[in-house]
Amino acid sequence: MNVDKPKTARDLDQNSKQFDLVLFALPAILFSLILGFFLSSYLGFRLSGSLILHADDGWCDTAFQGLGIHCFGDFSSFMNYDVQSPWANSMPTAYPPLSVLFMGLFQGIYSITNGSNLSLQIYLTLLVLSLVSPAYFFIKSGFSKLMTLTIFSFFILLAPSLMIIDRGNNLGFCVPWIFVGYYFAVQKKYFHFQVIVVVLTLLKPQFGFLSLLLLFRRQNRLFLVFLLNSITGYLTFFLFFGPKEIFSNLYLWIVNVLNYQSYVGLPAVYPSNISFANLFALALTTISKIDARLEQEIKEIFLQSESASLVSLIFMFMILVSLYARRNSLNDIQIITALLISLIMIPAVSFAYYLSVLLPFVYLFIYSIFTQNVYGNIRFENFSDKLFIQFQTIFKSKSQRFVFRGLVLTCLINWPIPWSIFGISPVGGRSGDLSMIWIVSPIFLLLFLLTMIFGDLVLRFSESVRKRQNSLAQLMGSKFPRKFGG
Repeated sequence: MNVDKPKTARDLDQNSKQFDLVLFALPAILFSLILGFFLSSYLGFRLSGSLILHADDGWCDTAFQGLGIHCFGDFSSFMNYDVQSPWANSMPTAYPPLSVLFMGLFQGIYSITNGSNLSLQIYLTLLVLSLVSPAYFFIKSGFSKLMTLTIFSFFILLAPSLMIIDRGNNLGFCVPWIFVGYYFAVQKKYFHFQVIVVVLTLLKPQFGFLSLLLLFRRQNRLFLVFLLNSITGYLTFFLFFGPKEIFSNLYLWIVNVLNYQSYVGLPAVYPSNISFANLFALALTTISKIDARLEQEIKEIFLQSESASLVSLIFMFMILVSLYARRNSLNDIQIITALLISLIMIPAVSFAYYLSVLLPFVYLFIYSIFTQNVYGNIRFENFSDKLFIQFQTIFKSKSQRFVFRGLVLTCLINWPIPWSIFGISPVGGRSGDLSMIWIVSPIFLLLFLLTMIFGDLVLRFSESVRKRQNSLAQLMGSKFPRKFGG
């Protein structure tokens, strides 16, 4: 790697178009924080409620549990679950067995300490550490501790990080595994990548989507190993809930996962649902306002739970066919990121905290920029160079960079402009505190997915059009030369 790399902000700005994206994002994050401080004070809404859901969601007694008005609902709700039969009780969960066992550890601490906050404090500490754990890789690569602290201070202020912490959702523990998965894929270490995907799939089954990278890279044997390891892992962890009930628990869990797709009706504005089916339903609802008869027909045909599932299946089929058709033209980062966005948007119900699965992509993007433009001598040079080349492809055209800016503004930064400003409370109560930005974020999420898959085709098309225009201009210039003088 060249040690004579640009070191000043001006050099970075001139020599890296990618660095412009960082320069664009930093003031946007700061401005959103300042805006939230003033608007929440003057308009009287709770800033945390603008993210995804109101903080005091009823899952704890805020008089002596939680932190302030915050219950951290996804954590607190699990403290009241029957972990002996989690899929058959009055509040069945869609969590797989490994996640139930993991949450059961904290429920044990919760019970031993008579419902004190100790288990919550330990859980939140581990959750935050998990979200920022890639900082260790930055430091090991040669980043200064001060630089790493500064970078990850901004990362923890991104909306997906705040959502995960606010809900206390265990999805945050998947972030470091996704980061390591990217690393192994870029290094073409597909066996190690397979191991990572197995772990992720045991924590959240939808991460099994990432195994498709193995098929796209003709690693068919490793794909079969992944299937065998995942099935063995699930059956092993179901054993903890009774050897005789393995298959009955497996059946109940699958039923719960499928039922979760109708957890909220469509279209849903609150809590923030960023699925493709919800985006489709919102679009249809908007169109239906043109005619009352049309509105009734759309509600009867397209807004049923069965229709939402069908829309999700069609969307999944189109994305997978597109990825398979273009697999040889896409690099590993593009495929993994497209699969991650797909697992966000394909379920009919996908709350906005699932945007946290994109945090490793952002971490690696920042890592790539700084290792190529700031630090001359670093460890993992081979990885850094490969990473930089792949990101160059992703952000090569203006349209790709424009869409990424839109993604940052609508999916990674919380703009605390609540529905209540216009006197709207989607489902009553404190739902008016929710930011209106989350109704726009699925649009840019979908556009970013399309640029991942088809971005190079758009670039080729624009370049061919430009060449034709130049050829036509030269032809016209030769046939009709300019005349100078009288």
